[in-house]
Amino acid sequence: MRWFKHSTNSFDDIKLKKLRRKFGFLAYGLWFYLLETVAKDGKDCCLPLDKLSPEDMSKDTEIEVEKIKEMILEMCNVTLINKERYIKDKVIFVPQFVGYYDDYSNRVRREFGESSEKVAKNREEENRIEKNIVDIWNATSLPKIFTFSQERKRHLKERIKNKHFVENYAATIKKIAESDFCNGKVNGKEWKATVDWFIANDNNYVKVLEGKYDNRADPEALRKQFGLKPENK
Repeated sequence: MRWFKHSTNSFDDIKLKKLRRKFGFLAYGLWFYLLETVAKDGKDCCLPLDKLSPEDMSKDTEIEVEKIKEMILEMCNVTLINKERYIKDKVIFVPQFVGYYDDYSNRVRREFGESSEKVAKNREEENRIEKNIVDIWNATSLPKIFTFSQERKRHLKERIKNKHFVENYAATIKKIAESDFCNGKVNGKEWKATVDWFIANDNNYVKVLEGKYDNRADPEALRKQFGLKPENK
């Protein structure tokens, strides 16, 4: 989950009122800390205590461990957290978390029936490939990538649906970097390959792999291939 909804009525929620009256704003803060952590690291509204123990919470929040245990138990008593799952399974389970889902996560779940774990794994893979592309690309003499805009992320997301692209993007970037044509070194052609061109569609990278932009022994043959005027001698 990328983010979750925070209702402006949360302060007046009867369960949170009971929690606040007993422990003050410390418990109110702990509750939203737990929501953030379950959203980020949990699965299907659950987070095992072996991933986030009261001791871990204490380090993060600087609240005493025993006080954290008391507040979580009260969250169970007011049914913010499922008490049976907490005691029996050692899991923080927030039954009403579906009401906090962000619009993106809800849409994915509706349209694709994917679990929050699957969505998270897909996003992790997208981030991994994005980082790899930036690192490999910027290690060449090609125009540097300074940021991956939302438009670029959208195009990359489409490209990595293609297994062939995922298996060959590194080799493709290497060939682009070695191509005089893609680096604007062919006289009369100032164009240089950019990452936007690389991920724009499923055709450009294939042309690179198939050798369309490879250096030729006869530079005039390459000029002719792309309709350029013969070089003046």
